[in-house]
Amino acid sequence: MIISIDSGNRNIKTENFVFPTSLSESDFDLGGLGKDIMKYNGKYYSLDGKRIRYLRDKTIDERFFILALFGIAKEIEKKINDGKIADSDKISTTVTLLNGLPPKHFANAEKFKQYFITKEPVVFTFNGRSYRININEAEIFPQAFAIAALMKKKVYEADELLIVDLGGRTLDYMVLSNGRYNMSECESLDSGIIDFYNEVLNFCNSKFDIKFKESQIDAILKGTYKLPVDDEVKEYICNAATNYCNEIVNTLKEEVEGFRAMPIVFAGGGSVILQKYFKSNPLLVNAEYVDDVCANAKGYKALYKITKRRSKK
Repeated sequence: MIISIDSGNRNIKTENFVFPTSLSESDFDLGGLGKDIMKYNGKYYSLDGKRIRYLRDKTIDERFFILALFGIAKEIEKKINDGKIADSDKISTTVTLLNGLPPKHFANAEKFKQYFITKEPVVFTFNGRSYRININEAEIFPQAFAIAALMKKKVYEADELLIVDLGGRTLDYMVLSNGRYNMSECESLDSGIIDFYNEVLNFCNSKFDIKFKESQIDAILKGTYKLPVDDEVKEYICNAATNYCNEIVNTLKEEVEGFRAMPIVFAGGGSVILQKYFKSNPLLVNAEYVDDVCANAKGYKALYKITKRRSKK
């Protein structure tokens, strides 16, 4: 079974699910208190804890491994519900796990790969079902480049194409020349959307005495927030989003040679949330937006299939 997971700093994405990069741990059975409860190594875990602080090296403890187990179990449950595999109280299977890293962090790819490979089957329960999972293979791919695998036509139509992946903690970009990239034309900047949230949340707390959640900020930006909010508050948040997007565009203009002469593709969860505010920038007249926050996870599988086909030739 091939399962693709994008282990982001804000959210974990599989091909079909998005859930927060957070874990709540307990010594006691949380059954009946909510769904998505996992028992692993004598502990009980749920996804409603505080978001894990940014880790450049995600292998320093088990948390991202446990979050990957959540992703694996969710994907298997979907396959069961879709009738693609038989329903059973006990699932035993071998998994090839696909994941990714920012392009400039790719020197850690082998370490990240070995982090997921299991020497013996991992045993856990998820929502009452028992799992015995052996991750016998793992492959790590570059974020942003994975998105290119989903849009081959666009990639090869342009001599050069800039892909910008705005994630939780990093802003990754790379220039593709005739569908190829090199490390001199890509970068991973610590300018992800979490920085924007922190600035807005702190200001709203100090200026307006309002403690928003990130999800509430998202709703205000999208115009879907249902509770009354003062116009002054909404104006500040929307202006802050515009300024943040303008700063990103100015950074790209300075960093990327030929920025204004090439088409741009924006992807990642941050780009989805802030698409409206990027579109207001007059420099982005030739930009497209990938609306699927799971695009990297899907791209990893596309790249995996390409590498397998090439290895058989």
